[in-house]
Amino acid sequence: MRIEKKNFLKTIPTLSSFIIILFYTTIPSPLGLALNTPVVPLICFTCWTLIIKSNMTTSQAFLVGLFTDFCMGSGLGSHSLLFIICYLLSRLIYMRFDLNNIYKNFAAALTIILFYFFINTLFIYIYYEHFQSLKFLLFKFLVTITVYPCFYVLLMWLFRLSKLDKVYAEA
Repeated sequence: MRIEKKNFLKTIPTLSSFIIILFYTTIPSPLGLALNTPVVPLICFTCWTLIIKSNMTTSQAFLVGLFTDFCMGSGLGSHSLLFIICYLLSRLIYMRFDLNNIYKNFAAALTIILFYFFINTLFIYIYYEHFQSLKFLLFKFLVTITVYPCFYVLLMWLFRLSKLDKVYAEA
C-alpha cells in the first residue's frame, strides 16, 4: 500500500505535534521548575490550528489531546476535551476575524490559551474542589505565552518548508 505524497503531507501537523509532545514529556524539566513549565502541547496545537485554519479537524484535535493524556499521565480524555473546545473557539475566531497579520494571530493565540487556562482551572475546581495557586497559574500562563512565538516561528518554517499551503489549497 503506497501513501500518496499529498496525504502524507496532510499528516505533518499531527505528526509534528506528536514529536514535540514526546520531547516535552521525556526531557526532564530544570530542577525546581517542574510545575512551572509551559503547556507545550497547547502551544503546538494552537499554532497549527491558527496556521492551517479550517483544514484542521476535530479528530486531529482529539488525537493530539489523547496522545497528550497518554504521555503526561493525566486523566484519559481531559486534554482531548479541552483541545476540542479550544479548536472550536479557534474556528470561531478565524471565521470572524482576518488573521493575516502576525499581531492578530498572537492576539487570537492569547485568547485561546487564556480560555484553555480558564476551562482547565474550572475543571480542576469541579473535580478536586480546590483552586490552584493563582501565582502558579499566572506564572505558567505567562511562560506559555512567552514561548508561543518561538513555536510559531518553528512551525511556520515547517509549514513553508513542506509547502503545506499548496497542498491545502488544492483540497
